[in-house]
Amino acid sequence: MRRRPRIAASIALVALLGTSAPSDEGSGISQDSRGQGRAFFGWTGVSAQTTRLSGRCAEAVLFPPTPADLAPLDRWSQSSALLSPSDDPTLVVVSGKETVAGQTVSSTPSTSSSLYLNLSNPIVDLSSPPWQAFATAAPIASYASFVPLSSSSTLFFGGDASSDPSFAVQTGNDSSWLLSLTSTSTSLTPSWTHETAALWPNQPERRESAFTASATNGTLTRAWVFGGQRADGSGMSFGEMWELQVTVDAKGGVSAPRWAMWSGTGGPPSTYDGTAVLVPSTQSNAMPSIYLIGGVQVVDGTSTLAPLDSVWVFTPNARLGGGSWAQVKMRNAPSGRRGHVAVEVGAGKIWIQGGRSADGSMVLSDSAVLDTQKKTWTRTKAGQQVWGQSAAMVGETVVMAFGYGANAPAPTALSVYAPANDTWLTAYYPSFITIPPTNPKSSGHTTTAASPAAPSSPASSTDPSTSPSDSSTTAPDSASPGADSSSDPSSSSPSSSSGSGSSDAPEWTAPGSAASPPSGGGDSSSGSSSGEGSSKPSGGTVAGAVVGSILGALALGVAGAFAVRRYRDNSRHSYTGDDDIA
Repeated sequence: MRRRPRIAASIALVALLGTSAPSDEGSGISQDSRGQGRAFFGWTGVSAQTTRLSGRCAEAVLFPPTPADLAPLDRWSQSSALLSPSDDPTLVVVSGKETVAGQTVSSTPSTSSSLYLNLSNPIVDLSSPPWQAFATAAPIASYASFVPLSSSSTLFFGGDASSDPSFAVQTGNDSSWLLSLTSTSTSLTPSWTHETAALWPNQPERRESAFTASATNGTLTRAWVFGGQRADGSGMSFGEMWELQVTVDAKGGVSAPRWAMWSGTGGPPSTYDGTAVLVPSTQSNAMPSIYLIGGVQVVDGTSTLAPLDSVWVFTPNARLGGGSWAQVKMRNAPSGRRGHVAVEVGAGKIWIQGGRSADGSMVLSDSAVLDTQKKTWTRTKAGQQVWGQSAAMVGETVVMAFGYGANAPAPTALSVYAPANDTWLTAYYPSFITIPPTNPKSSGHTTTAASPAAPSSPASSTDPSTSPSDSSTTAPDSASPGADSSSDPSSSSPSSSSGSGSSDAPEWTAPGSAASPPSGGGDSSSGSSSGEGSSKPSGGTVAGAVVGSILGALALGVAGAFAVRRYRDNSRHSYTGDDDIA
């Protein structure tokens, strides 16, 4: 009897290993006509795109379309943050305003809708990003703060909630919400908790357009809220610096909240509608510094744009609410602005784009990068005219979405910028890695990512003898679940004034961030693209594609030879009847 040739296993092996290059046709990601990723398949271990599936065959994961996928609405004055649930960098956009017929930019009511965009997959068509909508309503507010506390938790604070009938008074101490995300293979599920005045009695008064930043060491997160404007339409602005500390567990949950207000002398004037940027320190285990970029400052009742040739820098110390301010001069500064975006792009550099004039009559398109080490601004290639947009640094690229243009909402297409070679890209390719926290106490919590590259410390620009003195008033929110009024979580954070600490002390990074690969970074010469307007992935991703192609070719050759020999052996058996096949 003739035996059936046994080559099915060989064909399966070829099919398994033959797909490796992260290009449009062979990235292991099925693309529909709009460029939306629909499924993973193939071998992903040789690609620098993600570490979640590294070294093993990925399972099929389907992402069904949603209404937000098909027709995302215009949006501005929204809140946004980059999180990393399940190690996938995800841009979360909450509330804000969406176009309503017959309404103006200011009269449009706020929305409770929220979206998220998984940035672990390539997006080859920037005009149709695969946004997904959250089914659960978010707080109704515009110009609110959205501060990451862990890889999957954020603080939603303040904002103009006049569209929400539940908040008739816009000056209460009741505007804090906690968002917790639970991830599955296909979606994210949000859980909102309103931290009322009864639960968090020491939280600040509601405010809109505040400056915010946060840093975590894996078990403790410190978040800062500076300035802002009273949300009751009075025009009153704030010059306060508040700090929130929370404990972070192994799953990214937060507890034991404690608020405190900085109560030193000196510091910046009341300011709002600017951006706070976290710049990690070059000193081992030292606290990062917070740079206030732009906005509207109020001095003696007169409102003017905060100049960019003189930047206020806050350096926290180990005490809750503690730290020092310094005003640092910068050279070659661009014009002041409000409503812009500013992100730390690695090596201690801050990139800004867009914004508008003090009265909103002029919308800007220019961009520039501030080298905090050299204290110098450098102009970079302009983008679109837009203010109120969202931006996040993901590996080697900055991803921007939404906002308002000169006379209408900005297009819903994404904008992607590569700071390493000052290039606007025509497609998005992942170029990130996720790194577990270095705190040994945070065992099991692997979704906090490190900040890009090694930035500079503002310490060299700060004269301790001229820095305003500081003190702090601490008052635990003992009514909150898990709060401990007898202990100060800040005692576990290393001092930033001396940079000292134990050798195993954790580094402080931005919660939920996605860092560049080791070969990348904001100051790398390799870049995220290979030319003007290029939509090619970064050098690390290309290298992964080359290695993957080589491995795929080798596997194809080995499997082919095996199949040929097996076929010959079975042919020999059919003619000789010899079962002794080697």
